[in-house]
Amino acid sequence: MSDYLCIVGLGNIGAQYDQTRHNIGFDVLDAFVQYNNFPPFSHNKKFFASISSAVIDGQKIMCIKPSTFMNLSGDSVRAIMKYYNAKPHQFCIIYDDKDMDFGKLRYRLEGSAGGHNGIKSIIPVLTKSFARIKIGVGNEKLQYMDTADFVLSRFSSDEKKQLPQIIEKVIDMIDTWYPQQGSNL
Repeated sequence: MSDYLCIVGLGNIGAQYDQTRHNIGFDVLDAFVQYNNFPPFSHNKKFFASISSAVIDGQKIMCIKPSTFMNLSGDSVRAIMKYYNAKPHQFCIIYDDKDMDFGKLRYRLEGSAGGHNGIKSIIPVLTKSFARIKIGVGNEKLQYMDTADFVLSRFSSDEKKQLPQIIEKVIDMIDTWYPQQGSNL
């Protein structure tokens, strides 16, 4: 059995998606990796993802940014799970939630996809029982826009100013999650 804990940030690959609402999972992992002095992400074809891993306080942590595009994120999770014989409780998924107000955070250990296609792709792999951190990216513009256009839009200048503080709070949530899960390995 794997002794890795896997933090998966959801997003879409490609410069056109950088810093969009849908890519906040990637943004969090970039900050987490930098904050903890992990090596740079490198692409792993076998896992359909960019990976960075290191040890924090004796716990092996693997940060994963699927390169499958959002709707097929489960393919990457499945490949890692199978290769390492990992269990659902070893995964924490970080992703955007358009239905939550910007900056609101929610940590859960189980639940439905709530309309999020990346999570819809992951649930058949991990079941509904895995850690997840949802980051609210919603605002009043959503009611006037197509959902896909909204989640692929960039943050406003005011929202951009708040992002570092929000990302820091998510990193604190991750820092609470992995020691608890590490004791279950």
